[in-house]
Amino acid sequence: MSILGDPTLTWSKGAVPVLNTPAEGKVFNNYPRKTDFSWGAVGIPGATYSIEIDAFGAVKSGEWAAQSFKTFAVYHDIHGTSFTHNFVGAQPGRWRVRAKIGDRYCSWSPWRYFRYTI
Repeated sequence: MSILGDPTLTWSKGAVPVLNTPAEGKVFNNYPRKTDFSWGAVGIPGATYSIEIDAFGAVKSGEWAAQSFKTFAVYHDIHGTSFTHNFVGAQPGRWRVRAKIGDRYCSWSPWRYFRYTI
């Protein structure tokens, strides 16, 4: 048996969670800054999830953490499709999720942005 086609394409690249809440551009004005995140399941039994949450200026003033080659907050081995996080300050934030199937991490979802005013 052989598989023909592009060897860079794999099934796992298509197992990207769809982000639900918070919606793109959501503005929060509550304190404490308890933030509930949710996404759709990838539909593969046994999948777990990682979520990355970033706060603008939290690692280095005026930059996202990735611009400083760092991460702000990453949580792994989430067995459901939701997560609650206490956000750090009155500033912009962003989040993304990826699935893990077996020992393979799939591609990250696109970033989704939000901000706190208080």
